[in-house]
Amino acid sequence: MYAPTLGKKKEVVTAILKSAEQHPEVKQSDIQMLLWTIIAKTKFIDYAGSVKETALTLLTPKQLLQLEGGALGILPFDAMAAAKEQLPASLRAVFEAENNIRSLVSSGNYSYEEFEQYAILAGMAMQEQIHQVEFGHYILMVTTFVISLVDIA
Repeated sequence: MYAPTLGKKKEVVTAILKSAEQHPEVKQSDIQMLLWTIIAKTKFIDYAGSVKETALTLLTPKQLLQLEGGALGILPFDAMAAAKEQLPASLRAVFEAENNIRSLVSSGNYSYEEFEQYAILAGMAMQEQIHQVEFGHYILMVTTFVISLVDIA
């Protein structure tokens, strides 16, 4: 990987990526949906369909139990509305997109494109949270090239 895996579920995410090498029969799109499901903080008990099958194929029982820690269930409309009111505007889209992903995966009836739609919304909203890098800042990538960060807006 080009960057370290971070976050509360980094061990599970790393295990998924390593296990995927041993299971070429698992489609990349199914792995991506599983990763989005984890990012959305979905409880394993709510997994259904291909996401659940992928998790069962790639993870050990101990790792599956780790998916329950810190996870959320699907929030009812009233709870969603109340929680969203407490959030800054830039985080509301992320919160709602993650809840939509949790709803999709628990239904068992979803497509990659539906997942992608919500994951991209969440990712775009998160971009607003990233601090702007000043003109002239550079990042050394591995040891072979440098990226110049330039504001194009």
